Formats: sequence, C-alpha cells, structure tokens
Amino acid sequence: MQNPEISGVEYQRGELFGFEVKEYILQKWDRKCAYCGAKNVPFEIEHILAKSKGGSNRVSNLCLSCHSCNQAKGNKSVEEFLKKKPEILKRVLAQAKTYQVPLFYSVGSYTGMAIHTAISFILLAIGILGASANWGAMKVVISDRAGGIMARRLLPVVISIPPVLGWLVLLGFRADLYPPVFGFAFRSVLAIIIFGALIWCNARRLNAIDAQRQQFQQALLASEQKFHAIFDQTFQFIGLLKPDGTLLEVNQTALDFGGLRHDQVIGKPFWQVRWWTISAQTQAQLKDAIAQAAQGEFIRYEVEVQGAGDRIATIDFSLKSVADDTGQVVLLIPEGRDITEVKQIEEQLRQSEERFRRAFDDAATGEALVTPEGQGKFKILLRSNKLKLR
Repeated sequence: MQNPEISGVEYQRGELFGFEVKEYILQKWDRKCAYCGAKNVPFEIEHILAKSKGGSNRVSNLCLSCHSCNQAKGNKSVEEFLKKKPEILKRVLAQAKTYQVPLFYSVGSYTGMAIHTAISFILLAIGILGASANWGAMKVVISDRAGGIMARRLLPVVISIPPVLGWLVLLGFRADLYPPVFGFAFRSVLAIIIFGALIWCNARRLNAIDAQRQQFQQALLASEQKFHAIFDQTFQFIGLLKPDGTLLEVNQTALDFGGLRHDQVIGKPFWQVRWWTISAQTQAQLKDAIAQAAQGEFIRYEVEVQGAGDRIATIDFSLKSVADDTGQVVLLIPEGRDITEVKQIEEQLRQSEERFRRAFDDAATGEALVTPEGQGKFKILLRSNKLKLR
C-alpha cells in the first residue's frame, strides 16, 4: 500500500477523485504515444512495468501507447525497449514515477520527534543566533533602523502563523468537516489575509517613521541653511577642524581671501592650505598650536598669512576646542580677524613718533614739552631736548 494512513472519506474517493482514469492518462501524456510520439491514432493503455513482471495497475505505472509500440514492447522492461532511445527513456521515467518506487516521486521515511526535543532544538537555535547578535543576520534584526523594526515585527508572525494554520486545517480535515482540497485552499486564503494585514500594519508604521524622518531632515536642512548664512557672511575667517588638524569646514570669507574653492581645502591638513604656506616657520607654529588646542588649551597669537595673488595679511588668530559630554575634544574652531589696516596705522604712528623724536632731540634751541599748571607756572610733561632750559 502506497499510503497506509489513508482512511475514511479519502480512502473511499481514492487519489483520482473527480477524474476518469483514461482521461487523466490522456492529459498526463499529452494525447500522444509515450514511445514514438504518434498523435491522432487509437491509443492503448500500456503498463510501463509489465504486470507479468510485478507491475501494478496504478496510474503511476500506466501510459499511452499506439498499437504497434504496445506490441513491440510486449513484456520487455522499458529500459530494454528504449535502450537505443535514451532521451525518450529519460522522459518516460521522469513522467511516469517508474516502478512504484516511492523514493522517485514522494518524501522518503522520516523520524518522529517528541515535543520537548523539538522545543529544545528551537531554543538552541535561538541561543546560537543570540550569541552572534553583532554580525550576520541578527545584526539586521536588532538594528534600530527601519529594516530592523520591520524584521522584529514580522518574524514572530511569519514563524508562528503557518504551523498554527496547518494545525487548524488538519483538525478540520480529521473531523471530516471538509475535503483536502478545500482545506488547502482555506489555509492559503487565511495565510494571505493574515500576512496581508501584517504587511499593511507594518507599511503604516514605516510610513510614519519615514514621515518623521523627513521632518527631521527638513529641520536639519533649515538649520544648516541658517548656519551657513551666518557662517559664510561673517567678516572673520572661521573654520572647523578635527583634533588632528584636518579641515572639515571653512567659511566663504576665508576662501575668497585665499582665492580657493571649497573642494580644494576640505579634508587637507590645515597647515598645508595656501594661507599658511608663507613660511615653514608659520606652518610649524600652527602645528604646535593645533596640538596644544587638542589638549583643551585656548591659543591666540598674531600671524601673517598668504592670500590670493601673493597678498600678505596680518590676522589675530585663535584656536578654541569643543569637547563632548565626556570631556573629549572633538572639534577645533580656528578664527582669524584681519588686522592688517590696524597694524599699518600702528606702524605709521610709530614712524611719525620716531620722526618727531629725532626732530625734537636734534633741535638747535632748548625746547621742552610743558603743560600749564596755573598762573605763571608750567610743568614739564614729557621731556626736554639735549639743550638745557634757561
């Protein structure tokens, strides 16, 4: 017996319930001879394995044959009859479930398992997955991104629903509430409804997350636009550095001064940008200042820098560190204020004072700088020249 567990209504109906055997064989073999391919001829029901050699009358051992092929084959085995036609032999064997050997066309033997053993294997598998949570498939599942959220919501249902539905359908089938075909169809429809509803719920959740993400992105974009509006319009030179001195950002004022583009400076060591290439000493001084600022110190000094067209400017330069919640320095803020005009005025004033001092000291007559103190009295305010007052 091919399936000894068949009983009740299924046993009475048989495996070809709803079909006439001959019509089934005609459809199965495409209404042509299995051996020569002839069509539109009178067909005979042929036993692939002859009954005289132990063949059965089951449909898996039956095929269509024209009269001449049937007579030529006789009680020969199909391998012997088609030994000169290997392609046809291969097709017949594949289509016919040859010799009633279940291994050719059905699931082989299986071993039952106690419920506590099955649960133990499931827990073991979960433990193995949990032990490798930081890589592989579990890394995706535990992620806080949209993919991880969806996986955590879907996986429990995907794992539990099919066995539950199968068990419910099996209960109804054993109670003779419906035939197998209806049970399979009912299970499929229930699975479609449940998984469809689950997908819809997750789609709503992901849409809400995506809408929130878009709001954050728009807020971030607006914040960045405001930042750049202030950052780029200021008259001072401002930038952002990594603690190692790599330039992360710089404002347009500094770029215009140096005649540089944004992509020419970002990602480069700060001391290698044109502003600081005026001399090796200037670059070395900047390196030392960055190292000190990375330790949390505030640095400030005056220095000459190079701009576009070999223009030289004096700036009041400073470096300020930015630390995170743990006190670790994460950013450096370099700032520079152009004080070239102030320095030029100071130099002009110094030169003017020097000329006045030389003229005062070299005068041929005695002179002194005095200020009136009262009636007929004077007080020497600054100094007298080399000739004594009389």
